[in-house]
Amino acid sequence: MLRKTLLLISRIFFNVMAAVLGLTIIAGVVMSNPAVESLLTEHVFKDKPEDIVVPSGKEPVRFKTWYSSIDDILEGNGEIAWLAQSEGTVLLKNEVVGDTGTKSLPLAAGTKVSLYGVTAYDPMYCLDGAGNNRINDPRAWNGRSEVDRRQFFYDEFEKVGFDMNEDLEAWYNGDGTHYRRRDYIGFWGLNGYGYTGNQNGVVPALTEATWSEIPDGVKDREEFGQNTTAVYITGRMANEQLDLNSEGDGSSGVLSGHNDDGRKESTDYLAVTDEEKDLITNLGKNYDNVIVIFNQANPPQSDIPALLEECGVEAALWIGFPGSDGIKAVAEIFAGEINPSGGLSAAWYTSRNANPSTQNFAESVSNVVNVEDVYVGYRYAETRYEDVILGSKNAGTYDYGANISYPFGYGLSYTTFSYSDVTVSADPDPAKNYYTGGLMAANDPNYTGNYGKKRPDGELRASGDDPGDCDDIIMSVKVTNTGSTPGKEIVQVYLQQPITQDDIDHGVQKPSVQLVGYGKTGILGQGESEVVQIEIDANKWFAAYDSRASFEGGQGGYVLAAGDYYLAAARNSHEAVNSILRAKNADVSGLDPEYGAGNAANVAKVTVDAARSASYKYWTQGTTDEVHNLFTDIDPAMNEGGSAVTYFSRYEWEKTAAAQSNGRLGQHAASVTGGAKNRTNGFDSTGKLNSSNIDSFASYYGVEFDSTPYTFGSRSSVSQESDEWLNLVDLIGVEYDPARGATEEDVRKWHDLVAQMTRDDMDRLFSQGLRKTLSVPSIGKPGTNDQNASNGFEWAFAKGDGDHSGDFRGKNAAYGFMNKFYSSSDIAYPTGYPCEGIRAATFNNYIAELIGNAMGEDGLWGGTSGVYGFGLGLQRNPYHGRAGEFYSDDPFLTGMIGGYETKGAEEKGLYVYNKHFVLNDQDTNRNGYSAWISEQNLRQVYLRPFEMAIEIGDAMNVMIAFNELGDSWTGSSYNLMTRWLRGEAGMAGFAISDYAPAEGENLGYGVLAGACLLDGDTSAGYSAGVDARYDNRLVEAAIRILYTVANSNAMNFWGEGTVTYSFDPPWYGTRDALVTAAVVLFVISVATVVATTVWNEICDRRGKRKGE
Repeated sequence: MLRKTLLLISRIFFNVMAAVLGLTIIAGVVMSNPAVESLLTEHVFKDKPEDIVVPSGKEPVRFKTWYSSIDDILEGNGEIAWLAQSEGTVLLKNEVVGDTGTKSLPLAAGTKVSLYGVTAYDPMYCLDGAGNNRINDPRAWNGRSEVDRRQFFYDEFEKVGFDMNEDLEAWYNGDGTHYRRRDYIGFWGLNGYGYTGNQNGVVPALTEATWSEIPDGVKDREEFGQNTTAVYITGRMANEQLDLNSEGDGSSGVLSGHNDDGRKESTDYLAVTDEEKDLITNLGKNYDNVIVIFNQANPPQSDIPALLEECGVEAALWIGFPGSDGIKAVAEIFAGEINPSGGLSAAWYTSRNANPSTQNFAESVSNVVNVEDVYVGYRYAETRYEDVILGSKNAGTYDYGANISYPFGYGLSYTTFSYSDVTVSADPDPAKNYYTGGLMAANDPNYTGNYGKKRPDGELRASGDDPGDCDDIIMSVKVTNTGSTPGKEIVQVYLQQPITQDDIDHGVQKPSVQLVGYGKTGILGQGESEVVQIEIDANKWFAAYDSRASFEGGQGGYVLAAGDYYLAAARNSHEAVNSILRAKNADVSGLDPEYGAGNAANVAKVTVDAARSASYKYWTQGTTDEVHNLFTDIDPAMNEGGSAVTYFSRYEWEKTAAAQSNGRLGQHAASVTGGAKNRTNGFDSTGKLNSSNIDSFASYYGVEFDSTPYTFGSRSSVSQESDEWLNLVDLIGVEYDPARGATEEDVRKWHDLVAQMTRDDMDRLFSQGLRKTLSVPSIGKPGTNDQNASNGFEWAFAKGDGDHSGDFRGKNAAYGFMNKFYSSSDIAYPTGYPCEGIRAATFNNYIAELIGNAMGEDGLWGGTSGVYGFGLGLQRNPYHGRAGEFYSDDPFLTGMIGGYETKGAEEKGLYVYNKHFVLNDQDTNRNGYSAWISEQNLRQVYLRPFEMAIEIGDAMNVMIAFNELGDSWTGSSYNLMTRWLRGEAGMAGFAISDYAPAEGENLGYGVLAGACLLDGDTSAGYSAGVDARYDNRLVEAAIRILYTVANSNAMNFWGEGTVTYSFDPPWYGTRDALVTAAVVLFVISVATVVATTVWNEICDRRGKRKGE
């Protein structure tokens, strides 16, 4: 009886312990989850011991590198540049060659190729001026570079296996050099190295050897004639400080002492020349397969499809400026190793006069008016086209094919794709419900701010089951490769908003379509599919700004109209319009199907009801809660007394966009607006600051500045050896703005730090900012270097520690990884990345962030902490000399790619000055004109990319434009620099001028408005001590500069490194002990069961034997 009882008890014990063990393991696993551990430690047990931090004895490296040497960084970043070119190259045409049944591209290995054109042998890697990355000539920087980064088409084509025409190459690189262009890079002056001085502001001559000028012998038509391939490469250089000639009344520049063969006087610089057409035509007559490459950032302004057809060209590609590593990618596209997947980042018009902005572009007069309003770039052509198709009132006539060569987003592939299962749904967890401010600061392990944390309930975005009720929605599109070649596909999402009677009455403009989202597949093989999910910010893009609407809180604001919103998944802007026309059952008898006939199944409709419309509020990342008019003083149509300016309007096309006697569109408005330059309501923004002027400034903007007397150096008497003394290194990761997580103690620390700065310290900090910030030794602030680098750094990885000369601008170069660890490396220029238009043409945010990371690495190795870029202005007109520094004619694409590049750079501690803020979209008279614009256009088109870059990448800084905004320098506008840039957009860093001194640029009104530094060896207008209100604004400016530097790579190697020892809370041990005890008891229960079972079995067997 006893053994039976013990057996029963042991089994019960086993079952109980098995259950206990199971529950203990489950509880242990759950309680071992980091999030649960943190929650229990903070809110339940509250027993976390303090960390112990001890000196490491080593200098800290706060921002780490991917690389181990200069060779390593050149190779690694070169691969990123190659990737951008491989996905950004746009295939414009690819037809079947003769009766072969095979398309022109890709070419088979062994194909005989003759390479024509002076650009084919003297490629254009980058533009000149601030967009120059030193790749165009290996002798850059006084011949010191020891590494030649250039690639050449002939070499790269040969590497991928083509049989190249050697005799033709020998001629172009011999006698044919006589025809080469004259765009020598001389922005910084390279006298004595084959240059003739500073040629900034000079457009190179257009040069080309015609067919008859190329000797017959080198063409070698017996071997390289019919049945072979000819590749013609043409290009256009561009430069800072001037715009490209489009009039035919000026000369493109030629450097003295060079031949004038091929020089084109009085020409349209972006049109195809007679010499170029002659050569292409003869290539078509003499070769079966002719391919044209456009090696230029600025789109050609000719009817390119008609020209290619007329000349017998089978294929064409746009490669922009390919930088140091892009030509290899182009060769691999030719060989079929890469399938092109780029889409045009700007629409290509057929002529300068077809572009809506040309009438009021490149003005040398005082006023430049954006008469085209929101219809910049492709938006004009698509809206005119749709209104004609619909027969809208006053639509006039418009021939889309006669005005557009290729639509925005257009690009071909070696394969084909289909779209299906297009749906729209609510976004259940939008990214903007999480803080993005504090990106650089969050790199510090002691960071306590908000970055990455979820916003409180009161700040969460509007949501619901119905997409029409949501601020954030997702479009899903199934993409299938229906061809035979593996490849990637861009899915572009375009929005069409409803038009209300209020829109018409108030002059609110809504384009036919605008890009609001995109996604890109991975490489899909034949028959493979992928569902692309595209996030859309409906709060930002569904609404339109109405400056005449009345709200309870003020005049003007964003309005989300009730009605139907159409979202089209398309391959380009024109296909999107056609798809929406079909989805709305419009009469499509006049539809132009050239670039996509459209498909109603690729359109989704989102309906916004009256309740949602009434409750809508525009979301801002800054502290501003209500958005109302800020810029009516620069909108001629809103100025008191009215204006003679007539903006483009889709409600009156015939009146507002009619061609004028000069062939251009719309009103020439330069002479019908504007006042006395640099004067606004009693204060002169160029004059010396005094209390009376501050009174006028404050009255004009309706602002009350802090007038508390400020004493410089009020804490300077604190001993620098005491614990009370603060150094900049002590504030790494500490926020100064409560909106970004700053506590009262954090705010006090920043003000205490600045209070340690004497008047001399403050004067030094603001005394100059020419590609640097100066050191302030008393508070341990290092000097920093900044670089021009929209497309790559223009200063070398070089030896030495700088000293404001040679390759460096400031001592911080000594803290670059090259000087710190690898000073014996060869002098080399960093990677040159493809121009911004090609990077945008990738439609790939991942690549954009990689580009930013790579530039951040260039900064780490070269000792650079700030970058003058990226160019977030729009390509308003293709003749802008700096178009190669801007991404697109579309604000969404500009903001997305620029935002992700900014994010990547700042992840590596490189703070970004996005530029040029704002409306500096021409270089003619760039520091002398006043820009005038409607508030809707300014907000929705030109400010939007800057806003997006702050939201996506926590963009720290801006570079202020040269031009005036209305009657005053842009940097002296309080509404722009403080109320919009900080209040609405939420920028935390500082604002610097463009190169100073220029007219209007000064630190007097600039500091009052919210600017911080001048990009020059000057502190013009600096007015410390003039008035307490100015001094208090100066403190705010100082904090912004110091905060930016504190959280950048400038603090690598500053201070003393530490080792942190963390200790687990005691309850961890209790948890682990309980799990261990449960395991031990379970083992005991198993042993007990086994023992009693065996004992019982033995006893039973003995009993049976006795019974026998």
